[in-house]
This record gives sequence, C-alpha cells and structure tokens, in this order.
Amino acid sequence: MTTLMLLLARHDGQEDIPFSQMAREYFGLKPEALERKIKRGTIQFDLPSNNLKVIRSSRVPLTILARYIQDRRSAAAIRMEEFIHTAEGERL
Repeated sequence: MTTLMLLLARHDGQEDIPFSQMAREYFGLKPEALERKIKRGTIQFDLPSNNLKVIRSSRVPLTILARYIQDRRSAAAIRMEEFIHTAEGERL
C-alpha cells in the first residue's frame, strides 16, 4: 500500500485537506507556526508558489503531503544506514 493510498483512506477519499488540519495532524503545529516554518524554509514543503500567499486558508493536495512523508522517510532511512555503518566501524 502506498503512502497516498493510506492518506486517501484516512481522509475518506478526499483528494485534499485543509492546511490547518494538516498542520495539526501531521506536524503537531498550529497553522501559523507551520506557515512560518514553510516560508522560512525550515520545513521543505512543496506547495505551489501562488498558495504561499494564502497558505493558511488553502487546501493541500494529499499527493503533496504523501511526497513529503515519503521524502522524509527516505532521508531518515539513509541517516539510519549511515549511523549503523558508523556504529559497526567503531566496534571493530
């Protein structure tokens, strides 16, 4: 099952969700805080540039959220692999 399919199932087949809902459920932040982090670049979230002007009142396509989650997972897997190899090297 893909991340997108899981998100679609979680949100009753809706293709997008309100930004405020996404901020609370997936980032544990208030919408204003998430908006600031995205605009500052602290959180790399691929929203179309026209949505950045009215980000808190927008709806976020689940495809974008799924891509963000998958990218974060891939980055974490790479860091974990590096950590394991470093730890193994220290034991030798």
